[in-house]
Amino acid sequence: MPVFKPIPTYCSGKCSFLLLFTLLVAATLQLKAQTTITVPDFCSGTTKDLSTYFGTLNAGTTFTWTITGTPNNVKGSSPQATASTTVTQTLSLNTNPATTGTISYRVTASDGKIYVVNVTLQPLPIISNIATWNAISSGCGNNINFSASASPAVLSNGWAWSRPEILGEPAASGTSNLINDNLIDTTANDVNVPYTVSMIAQNGCTNTQVLTYKISPTPYIKTPPDMIPFAVQRVSPLFLLLRFRVCFSHGPTPIPLACLGELL
Repeated sequence: MPVFKPIPTYCSGKCSFLLLFTLLVAATLQLKAQTTITVPDFCSGTTKDLSTYFGTLNAGTTFTWTITGTPNNVKGSSPQATASTTVTQTLSLNTNPATTGTISYRVTASDGKIYVVNVTLQPLPIISNIATWNAISSGCGNNINFSASASPAVLSNGWAWSRPEILGEPAASGTSNLINDNLIDTTANDVNVPYTVSMIAQNGCTNTQVLTYKISPTPYIKTPPDMIPFAVQRVSPLFLLLRFRVCFSHGPTPIPLACLGELL
């Protein structure tokens, strides 16, 4: 900052000109020392060091900052009164997670520079139709279709899913919002299948949700069939004839379904 010095009284009519010139120089230097920064790509729920937007900095530069005005739909911000080597903030959308939020900072650097930082906080993509499919299914978990909220929209190639090895089937994955996963529960209980779904939105933000698809036990015919003896017949003094029924049962519990008749 320039230092103001008293103007001698003997300068006559030039005094007012010199004073005005000094004030203009001071105002110009003050404006140059303040830089406005726009941060449009801050995704909700993430952490950024805002000083990375300040360009080349002198080694050892530290910062303090205040929050100017009232944050709009933003939570997690915090001012810093003691010197810090970074301007780190973790921000999330507050009352409405589907729309953007805004917040402004006034950052003072140890070299005297001032930065006005205007942040636009972007919403994350979120799966919107969980309730329509996340119910007990009898049989195979085929054709599970995910969709995201309209704002922000997910890129057409921004979907990916995966699940671990389960029910004797190897781990599986895909790159669309349609899961065609052929699983059959041959146990006696419901099985929860976790799917990890990742999304990339048009605003550049990413999100990952772990969703559980519950599959119920599926009846199936047990093979080989049971050979159930039901009668013994003496055919000679030395030989007995053992008669069987061929009976099928279903899993996962061995409940008899039908016997097809006699064998022998």
